[in-house]
Amino acid sequence: MLSFIYKEKFCFLFLLSVAIFLGIKPNSGYAGWVDSRTGMPEEKDIYLNKIKSFLEKERTNYYLKRMGIDKEVILERIAQLDPEKLKELALRCDMFKVGGGAGGILLGILILVLLIIAVLYFTNYTIKIEPRDAIPRRY
Repeated sequence: MLSFIYKEKFCFLFLLSVAIFLGIKPNSGYAGWVDSRTGMPEEKDIYLNKIKSFLEKERTNYYLKRMGIDKEVILERIAQLDPEKLKELALRCDMFKVGGGAGGILLGILILVLLIIAVLYFTNYTIKIEPRDAIPRRY
């Protein structure tokens, strides 16, 4: 079946254009009311709970103890922050991965290598590996 798609240029180009079109489709944006009140107590509690749950993780406690920082002191200082800074800190805690996130990088490299191998396979491209001091053959 793949050879049929590969041999028929029109079908191949059509599928390629559909894949590109689906890949560049923008995300849907939704409009809504924006609350002009900032620093609501409910929001502050939500952000404080997010930060506390982040600080209760085992790896985070390990790194805090290693740096000589007490968790209670951090929580006291965080409670004194204004709601805007507190929101920013809570969002950063959501994005931060303790221990690193090298899995995504390795997955991206693996997908790229597989894509290159697939392109080389479907185009019947061959790679010749010869030593540098070899004399080139004349056909």
